[in-house]
Amino acid sequence: MRFRFLVGPSAILALWALLAYTHTVSPLLLASPHEVLVALAKLLGSGALASALLATTSRTLAGFAVSAVIGIPVGLVVGSSSAIREELRLVIDFCRSLPPTALLPLFLFFFGVGDLAKILLSGFSCALIIVLGTSEGVIGCNQMRLKLATAFGASRWALLFRVIFPESLPSIAVALRTCLSLSLILVVVAEMYVGTGSGLGRMIADSHLMHRTSEMYATIAAAGLLGYALNWGLRAVAVRVVHWSGK
Repeated sequence: MRFRFLVGPSAILALWALLAYTHTVSPLLLASPHEVLVALAKLLGSGALASALLATTSRTLAGFAVSAVIGIPVGLVVGSSSAIREELRLVIDFCRSLPPTALLPLFLFFFGVGDLAKILLSGFSCALIIVLGTSEGVIGCNQMRLKLATAFGASRWALLFRVIFPESLPSIAVALRTCLSLSLILVVVAEMYVGTGSGLGRMIADSHLMHRTSEMYATIAAAGLLGYALNWGLRAVAVRVVHWSGK
């Protein structure tokens, strides 16, 4: 079937409409699809949703950029040296096991309640995933190619940038896609619970406190669409840039 991918969303939408229009679930808890669409149109018309989307997207991309700038070089170093990998293994595993949201108060203490705390929380948490993904990509490099390049007199830098890094890119791309989604999650959560004037998380929290159910669902849907769009965009870039298996 050509449109088989629509079966799942259609079934969920039908169940949602059934529960909402039959009042199986209280309207205070579940808005109908029509009410959510109307609320979404109003938010778009007022410009409030566009402003929130811009704020959340900028914070998400900033945190993602911080994590990539830190995580990829560190991952290359960790993956290239078994000694460094063993020395940092416990530290990396411990930090990776920490729930990112549990670190939010710590970042607020050091960086205040502004955007910097949100961006650095996202960057730190995502960087650990990129370090692991990059190092695994380095470890999995084709040893025959490394030996062949070394036999032809390739320098350490040439090995890193012409053999190791290209072969690690597929693994790095997977880690980056994971981290982009995580970055959005952390930013939205931080916006919900930390004082900020704009952002999807702030809108979700405000509409929940004011019992504006349809607006809350509309904003949640907008956050989901933003995450989907960001992931789709990064995947499209990865498919064009990383067009080999690395093996």
